[in-house]
Amino acid sequence: GLTEGSTSTGQDIGDRMSDYFKNLLETAKKEMENEKPKDDRELRRESERREREELAKRVREMSDAMSKSEREHFKERRPLDRESSVVAKRREFEPQRRKNRDESKAKPLPEFTNVEEATILKALVENSYQSILKSYHNHEAFMLALGQFKATLQTFYADHPEHDFLQQMSIEVESLREKLEVTQVGYKKLEDLGLSMLVAADGGATNVSRKLQYLDTLLGELTKRRIGNQEEEMLHEMVRRFLNSISESGTATDKQLAEAFIAQLTGPLSRKVILAKYSSQNPQEPMNWKQLADDIRGGILDDLLIYPKLNPYMKMFLNTTMAPKKKMTPDGVKEPINENPPELELAQELDRFQYFLRDGAPTNIELMRFIAGDMLENVYFKNRERPNPKTLKPRKVSFVLYDVSGSMASQSKFVVRNSIIAAYVDQTQIEVAADRAEHVVYTMAFDSRAHAPERMGNLHQAQAYFDKIRATPIGSAGGTSNTEAIVRVFEIIAEEGKTGGLLDRANILLLTDGEEKLDFARIETARGLIDKKTTVRLNAITMGDLNASIQELVQNETDRSKGKQSPMSHQHISYAEVASIIDKKVRLNLLEESAKSFGGKVDKAFDKNHVIRMKNQLVAIEEKSVMDDRLSVVQRSAILNRLRTADGAGDDANFKRLLHSYFTVSGPTMSSGWSKASKIESLVQFVETTARELKVEPNDLLSKITREEGERLLTWLGI
Repeated sequence: GLTEGSTSTGQDIGDRMSDYFKNLLETAKKEMENEKPKDDRELRRESERREREELAKRVREMSDAMSKSEREHFKERRPLDRESSVVAKRREFEPQRRKNRDESKAKPLPEFTNVEEATILKALVENSYQSILKSYHNHEAFMLALGQFKATLQTFYADHPEHDFLQQMSIEVESLREKLEVTQVGYKKLEDLGLSMLVAADGGATNVSRKLQYLDTLLGELTKRRIGNQEEEMLHEMVRRFLNSISESGTATDKQLAEAFIAQLTGPLSRKVILAKYSSQNPQEPMNWKQLADDIRGGILDDLLIYPKLNPYMKMFLNTTMAPKKKMTPDGVKEPINENPPELELAQELDRFQYFLRDGAPTNIELMRFIAGDMLENVYFKNRERPNPKTLKPRKVSFVLYDVSGSMASQSKFVVRNSIIAAYVDQTQIEVAADRAEHVVYTMAFDSRAHAPERMGNLHQAQAYFDKIRATPIGSAGGTSNTEAIVRVFEIIAEEGKTGGLLDRANILLLTDGEEKLDFARIETARGLIDKKTTVRLNAITMGDLNASIQELVQNETDRSKGKQSPMSHQHISYAEVASIIDKKVRLNLLEESAKSFGGKVDKAFDKNHVIRMKNQLVAIEEKSVMDDRLSVVQRSAILNRLRTADGAGDDANFKRLLHSYFTVSGPTMSSGWSKASKIESLVQFVETTARELKVEPNDLLSKITREEGERLLTWLGI
């Protein structure tokens, strides 16, 4: 009665109950909607959103903590003689820092008998691989990182063959690299990759199939490792859907096979060989595709067929200097006539009468003027090449030292050696042929002694050497003395330096299978003859059994050049890898498979709308990567700041044990050849993994690090 009554109280209660039931109905509707099953994509989006919010929260917390710590540090700064001074602490621990640094260089990779330590090693390797996979935004840098990572895995495995996962991952890395390289795709940023699909004259797509295969292979690896984000998964789904709609089936045609073969050649020398031999007189077909395809399948071009497999060994560090470009000036010897503009000179030879500057007077008068020394003539000078100091271009000088000892004949290592020499010389001429740089190459054979070097100073000389090494492959006989070869090349560089030669920034490529122990006393003596201003970069490729002395030599040169240039490189080719490189069947099958993409079927179906959608997705991936990098910088800064101010009690036995295992594994494993960022990332991953295992927050875990442990980690990081 009160609810429906006419009094103000009844009216008020009626309104309240009406609002209550209305709100109750809306709440029930929302609960019913929330109970609806969500698809995987929506769940994944919500999960990624929560992860981003959590990451942003953690970054804010770390940034605030870092700012607070820095304020306290500047507020409580003490004179240098006070114990609380940061500089005083660093001085106190400097002897221990140096000792730890020396031990990390000298100590070999330990025997990981502890299952826990082996697990940490496996996690380090896996995390490093994942980091490399996520750095695919620049193709050249990505391929270089894959090649170096594979070389590192092979070195680890040679030292510790009991860890099969190192060999397995090395095989997986090489397989991925080969599949990506064979597509012949290149880009400096992802947006360029998207736009490069529309470069045909008519606005149509070009080479789309190979680029889609590249993305499919790369994104498929990210999906396999479960490290792809939502944008990458969406792009992969887009690529797969398009490739499935237009599938390339059957076998490659002769033309497709021949085009794929030419595309994978290293440089201008090998391409010139093919063009000279297989050019066609038919204007409709510039090449004899059938003959070229038959020779590829018949084994006549096997030495060039293995070039793609050698690409990772061509990715090496090279010193570069700047030299004046050449210019042609008309100041050479006189010529009767040429295309240069004439210059006026006093006529002195009657046999050049036709070039006299005559004014129409009778001949006898012209002769009288000539005798009197009053006649001018047009003179033409021959062009002469001279340096132009106003314009500069890069100049490189390389020394290729190759082992011709009898042991190179074992298991066909000499085949790989010859191919690497030819491929390297071919690659050095890419910039030379385009007139973008100069590259002088010296090759020097050695066995028990160093032989006389050969010099290639221009494209013509390089082509002659390339043709010679293919027609008459280098043999193998005699003993091995890597010491003699290295000493001799150091002596040549020192001699050239005294006369102002070209070897002021020299590059050395050492190819050997020698197991001899190097005579470091002789090598250091020869190295000491080189002027300190001269920089030398050493790249070594060893085959067969691993030579620890070569590793030490490369490390010594790296330490010598710290702060001046990028690291040296050492790559090892095991017997299994040698067999894989020269396996013609594997190489031919890979070429046949990639050749299917050399056609216009996919290009015709791929319109501008597809390109725009793909480009936008690639841009979204790149933008997210930039944001992640910025967050990582803040995260790394926070980690370093916590290590600098570490003062924990070290009373957590579990964490202390795990940290000791991390030191045991990461110290020698990542002592050299790893960047500071890679080491910090490894430490961050270890801290986060350990925090999850111990069910604590990462910041709480970092607070347990003692002062000594913090100093040790900073020393390892090189800070």
